[in-house]
Amino acid sequence: MNLDWVSGTTLPIGSLSLDVARRWDATVAAAGEHGVYLQIALQHDGQYSSRTNPNWPENPWNKSRGGWLQSPEDFFTDPRAIALTKAKYRYIVARWGYSPYILAWELFNEVEWTDGMNRIDNLHLGKPYFFGEIGPGEGRDDGSFLHRALWGSLMSQSSGAARYWYWDRMRQPPFAQQLRAAARFVTLSEMPGRDGLRPARVQVQCEAQGPLEIGPGGEWGKASRTEFTVQPSGEVPGSAEMPRYLHGTGHADLFRSCTFRVTYAAPGKFAVKVAQVARAGARLVVTLDGKPVATREFPAGNRDQSVDIAMEVRVPQGDHLIGLSNTGNDWVVWLDTQKGEATGPETVSVAPGGLLDISTPAIAQDMAAWVSR
Repeated sequence: MNLDWVSGTTLPIGSLSLDVARRWDATVAAAGEHGVYLQIALQHDGQYSSRTNPNWPENPWNKSRGGWLQSPEDFFTDPRAIALTKAKYRYIVARWGYSPYILAWELFNEVEWTDGMNRIDNLHLGKPYFFGEIGPGEGRDDGSFLHRALWGSLMSQSSGAARYWYWDRMRQPPFAQQLRAAARFVTLSEMPGRDGLRPARVQVQCEAQGPLEIGPGGEWGKASRTEFTVQPSGEVPGSAEMPRYLHGTGHADLFRSCTFRVTYAAPGKFAVKVAQVARAGARLVVTLDGKPVATREFPAGNRDQSVDIAMEVRVPQGDHLIGLSNTGNDWVVWLDTQKGEATGPETVSVAPGGLLDISTPAIAQDMAAWVSR
């Protein structure tokens, strides 16, 4: 919401554009007329970035443009910048805070891409939150990524479903059906009106077992841990923070290797899927109980390359330690409810302090359920 930065117009420092404000008046009013809820981003990354979507060269607070900030990161600590930003936010809330169709104020969109990210503390505010942007790498999706994003976020402690980046696909049948199914579940379960919901651990027993797929949830950076345990339930604590870039000698201080503690009830396989390789090349090594069992060379090229490669190793029955490392020059990227129709209800009984035992229909991929009393 650039009230103080208008393309082609020079505003005095500290002034706000009433022409822009009137356009926002119309936008907020139209949202109310059509029942559309808005999440309004107050800042975006490009304003204070010289590298990613860089708009810093055009920023009116840039000293080279007549402002007073020497660098983009000064925005986060400069007293004058802080005071002016607070004053702008106060004006915005005073003018449009009346509308119940403003769902949320997004203080900063993609702040992690600004030059000043190292000056921002990681705050845990105890406030409602959303997954503001989510989408598949390279943009490829047949609806299955959206499916996982919707249901994963609905079953988390976020305040609603994740916002899919590729909004222009949502009218297409494979994507619209995913939204209808999730909306149907929310309606039938009366989830919005239920207070005190909290996560519950579920133990699953079934006659047949399928492959367990896990994937890293983190991005570029150091790893807070490098050893992960695959629990009998299929959970892998800590995998959400595991970086998806497995680095080589070119970034020796980052995420170079990891191990998985596993228990195989029967002989099986362990597979690693690789989606992208740095232009400097890489060398991926898989070990079983400390011994190398598979190696894949990725030669250097003139640019980063997208690949679709799986490395498989056989794993005997029992407890094992599986290692994954990149001994090459640079990084590789590795990746490892459909209709919305209710099949119940089913009435069950449980003794005080006992376990709730439920038999499910056949599950091909996943299923959602709610329990009420």
